[in-house]
This record gives sequence, C-alpha cells and structure tokens, in this order.
Amino acid sequence: MNFLLSKYFLWVYIFNNLIELQIKEEIYSMIQKTLSILFSIILYIHCSSIDYKLKYKDASIQSSLEKLVLEQIKAYSLKGISIAIVKPNQTIFSEGYGTASEKNQIAVTEDTAFKIGSISKVFTALLVMKLVEDEKLSLDKSIDTYIKEFSIHKKSNYNYPTIRQLLSHHGGMPGDILNGFEFSDSPPPMYDRKFLEIPTLLKNEHMSEMPGKVFAYSNISFGLLGVLVERLSGKTLNEYAEEKLFKPLNLKNTSYLDSNIQSISNGYILSKEILPPKIRDLGAGSVSSTSSDMAIVMQMLLNMGSVGSKRIMKESSIQEMLKVQNHNSSYDGNFQIGLPFWLDSNSASSTLYTHGGDLPPFHAQMILDFDTKIGVYVATNTMSSSMNMKDICLKALREYNPSSTSTKSKNISTYTTDSVLRDWEGTYINPSSILEISKVGNDLKTNLGPIYLEGMSDGSFLPKIKLFFGLLQVRINELRNLEFRQFKTITNEKYITLSIKEAPAITYLQYYPTPILKSWRSRVGKYKLISNDKNKKIEYIFLSIKNNSLLLEGQLKLLVLDVPLEYYLRTVSDSLAFIEGVGRNAGEAIQWKEISGEEILEFSGFKFKRD
Repeated sequence: MNFLLSKYFLWVYIFNNLIELQIKEEIYSMIQKTLSILFSIILYIHCSSIDYKLKYKDASIQSSLEKLVLEQIKAYSLKGISIAIVKPNQTIFSEGYGTASEKNQIAVTEDTAFKIGSISKVFTALLVMKLVEDEKLSLDKSIDTYIKEFSIHKKSNYNYPTIRQLLSHHGGMPGDILNGFEFSDSPPPMYDRKFLEIPTLLKNEHMSEMPGKVFAYSNISFGLLGVLVERLSGKTLNEYAEEKLFKPLNLKNTSYLDSNIQSISNGYILSKEILPPKIRDLGAGSVSSTSSDMAIVMQMLLNMGSVGSKRIMKESSIQEMLKVQNHNSSYDGNFQIGLPFWLDSNSASSTLYTHGGDLPPFHAQMILDFDTKIGVYVATNTMSSSMNMKDICLKALREYNPSSTSTKSKNISTYTTDSVLRDWEGTYINPSSILEISKVGNDLKTNLGPIYLEGMSDGSFLPKIKLFFGLLQVRINELRNLEFRQFKTITNEKYITLSIKEAPAITYLQYYPTPILKSWRSRVGKYKLISNDKNKKIEYIFLSIKNNSLLLEGQLKLLVLDVPLEYYLRTVSDSLAFIEGVGRNAGEAIQWKEISGEEILEFSGFKFKRD
C-alpha cells in the first residue's frame, strides 16, 4: 500500500538524475537540501542482485516478455519479482523470478506469495460490494448506521462519511492512526484482531475535512471498513473473504493472514533479509497473494464479475467500482477515482484502472485495461516503490499489446502569457512544505533553490534548473515527469497539483498565514514520548516556528525505514491545532491536554510531554 510514502524525499529521485550530468558536488548538495521540501514519494535504494534463471512455462509465451522481466530485475536491483498478464479467459503469463529466501535457498515461483500492500483495498472493496449485493448495506448510508458506536470529533455540523466516501478516500478521515499501525517481526498475540479497536481509537481523533470535499488517502478508513465487514457478515474478515472470494475463485495462496499462506517470500532491504511485516489495519494493506492467484482476480474483474461460466460478483458491482466517484470534489483537479481504483487517462486509446501497494520492502501494482481486455500485475520483495512496479506493468502491457498504452500525443512546446504568470504568483502550502512562486521573466521562480517552472501550451508547468545566476538552463528528462497545474474552486480559491508521470502526488493550497496563538508560541520546544509504545515509533517531536508558521517535526521509526515527519500547523484554540493544507494528513489534529496535572501533547494516538 502507499502508506506513509508521502514522507519519502523526492529530491532523491531528482538527485540520481543530476549525477549523470556530473554537476559539481557543491551544486547538487544545495539542490538536495532545497528539493527536500517537495512532496516525498520515491525511495531509491540500490539492492544487491543474484543470479536469475528463466523458467519457461509455456513455449508460446513471447520471449520479449521474458527479456523484459530480466531487464527490469537488473534495472531495479530486485531480489525477487512476481508477474502476471491476463486476458478475460486466459492467463497469458504468470511467473516468479529470483529468491524468496536466501537464508533457506527458496526460489520465487508463480505460487510464492508476496505482500501486496494497498492492493488489499481492492479485496476489501469487493467484500463491501458483496454485502451490498446481499442487501446488508447501502453505499450511501453513513458509517454510524452500521457501526453504532462510531464517533469522531467534527469541525462543523456535517454528517459522518458514507461507505462510498470511505471507499473512495473522500470520507474526510485521518490518513492513519500511527500509534499501533505497524507491528515488529514479533507481533503481539491476536494481532489480527487489533483493527477491531479502530472505532474506539477514533473517538479521540478529529475528522480532517468535510466528507466529499477532497481526495485524502486514508488507511484508517479501510481499517474501519474491515470492522464493517465483520459486523455485517458475522464472520472474521478473512473468513468472509474465504467464503465469498478466495474459495469461489480457487485462490490457493491469498489471505489477509500470513499464517494461511503455504509459501510466502521474505523481504529485502539492501542485503538484509527480513520477515514480511504485519500491520493492524488488515483491510488497508495486509493481503498476501501470488501471481497465479492475482491472474484469476484480474480475469474476474475484466469479465465484470465472472470467471469462465462461474459468476463471483454481480456485474453491477464491478461497474460501480469502476465508476468515477469524485465529480463534485472541490480540490481534486484532474484526478479521478473509483472504488477504490485510480483512473489513469494518459493512454491514447483507453482509461487504465490501477492500484498500487507499498508495504516496505514489498511493492506491487495492478493495471486493468478494459478496452483491450488486458490485466497486468507485478510485485517485488525488494525495497523500491509501487511507481517502479507501475513502470514495469506499463512496459509489459506495451510488449504484449503496443496499442494498449500508447501515450496521448502532448504538445510540449513552451507557451504562456504575462497574465497567467501573474495569476500563479503567491504562497501555497501542503501539510509538510510551503511553496513560494514569483514571476521572473517568462518563468516562475520557486523557493526550491534553482528550480524554476516554465509554462507549456497545454496549461501545465514543468520544472527546469537554472544555474549560475540563470545563465545555464538544464532540462532533465526525469525532472520533466513532474507536472504542476493550477486549479480554482467555485469560490475562486487557488490550488496547485503536482503529478509524477501523470499520477497525482500532492496538492498545494493557496496560503494566507494566520496568527499563532500565544499559548502555542509558549509551547515551542522538544517533547518526549510517554505513550505505552515499546517500539518507540516516534520517540521525540519538536515544535518550532518557521516561515511565520508553527511547525511540528519528528521521526517515525518503521520496521524497515525511518520516515521524517514535518507538518505546518494552524492553531484554532488554546488546546487544538490542525495540520495545514488539503489532502492526506491535512486537517489532522494536534491536541494539548492536561492529564493528572501534567500537560500532554497528543498526535496520531501518541502522547508526549515536554523534555
């Protein structure tokens, strides 16, 4: 799943392309620092490789697909990879390569399970739709209709989110409750029941936004939907999945619980081999599956709910999942989402329905082309990113059917007007950074060091680098995969979207600083974790003032990596502040409380006191 990748540093992605230009060390060191405030989603890590042997399962499989897989293994230094390509009634290609465990000398096959991260959300959505089919719920009723004790603080008198809004990440819910989200290699007893505590955990949290207003990726929403499935089915989440999906589809190695898997791969960070990570929010990202099983799932989806002559889902259910759900959202720009598929319209001939998954070090991607009736799934057990897996999926689609992913022709000539440039000027904010834009000549200068934006004839702005007082302009192909666009709401509020290779990444909202309340100014300093968290996921946080705004900083220690946290805050009362901006994490609460005579700072389920 895409969990917490919003804190990966984008400058790593750009920096690795600057090296090829042999820019002097002091220059790209400066670029490192200035680009770190950009949205962070790509982690680039070189991983050691091993020898791979091709296993030809079917002589009819195109040799180009085999060649492509080996090229991608080498390009991304992957230890193991799982891949499937299907048509509605045929598995074209299903295979595994590399190693599942070097320690135990176990190779990856098509029946080796990998963690698929947030692709689990597709399975959870299918289970919700089964409940709709059985008339046990309505997508347009609010969550408290079915989970009676559901309660969360609201900023205004709006309704709780509907099931549809939760499925499309438009529920106005927090992105995560970080405390307890991830378990160590030795999870506590009954860890797979911990997600049932989510309704209780949410009672102390705040909704981040009015439901329906903006796409804000939310793992906690799908954890909550897992609770919903159990309440209405009368079975555990995995039991219901077995009954309604896994067994009817004859999925032999797919489960929300690793204990049910016959053969599951370990993960790799550099040369370190680790056990598959486990998380609390099963419905958001706990599923493990194989290329052979995912091939069947994709066939069922492409067949609009059936496999062969056997109907698994109603056609209307699949149609609803593919339907655009966010026509009326205020801040989504060009982005379109289904339940919960992301719609990618970059193809010349069709719309691709995609979902990625990141549960580091595992990463996965699934792409469905309903026009050409082709589906591709790719997963790896090596620290990379789901974006890299998407690249491999698209290349595999292109190898098998070149017409399926031909990119729309795009006029990339430079063009803009003085009035457009003036309209872009201003200060914009997202939860973790401030973007300042000013007109300089025919370009837009940013506060990101040497990064400028130049206007394109299609209305987008692409980044370029200006060095030596603007005398040297550098356009880097990979950097040009970043696209900025400006939009306005019906109330004329400006916001800028940043996309990477056509995929939505972050939204910057026009920013008008509000005064920091005196009570919060007095709280600037260092705070130490006091919550009952033996793993100390966030040991310290810091409050400081930066850019005339209150800033919260910290370090989230996960099983496989440390993720920097940096959030700008808007203080609304002596006891409450909210993360600035729109989108994921924006609008989440930081609370100041007095407990047993001691002043406590609460954030995402953690409690801190002044150090």
